[in-house]
Amino acid sequence: MNVINIVTGFWNKALSRNSELRDWRIQNACIKCPLYVNDWCDSSKEGCGCMVSAKTTVQNEKCPQGVWANDWIKPERLEQLIDEHKKTLPL
Repeated sequence: MNVINIVTGFWNKALSRNSELRDWRIQNACIKCPLYVNDWCDSSKEGCGCMVSAKTTVQNEKCPQGVWANDWIKPERLEQLIDEHKKTLPL
């Protein structure tokens, strides 16, 4: 995420801009993702480290793991991430 998109994301979040886009991305992808922890994409689990509720408000942003971008979500990529992280959970 570049600096302009970071500032734009936090500005959008503060002003509640693009809330429908944010909600759609979070509800259909991020919240189901094992990298999503308390509104952050967990960098300790190979996430981008961004605040999800800010990043998802930026139209031209994308998930670096390939789960979402613009107006699409790839459920198969989300399932792949879920499966990959199940293998790393302690028994």
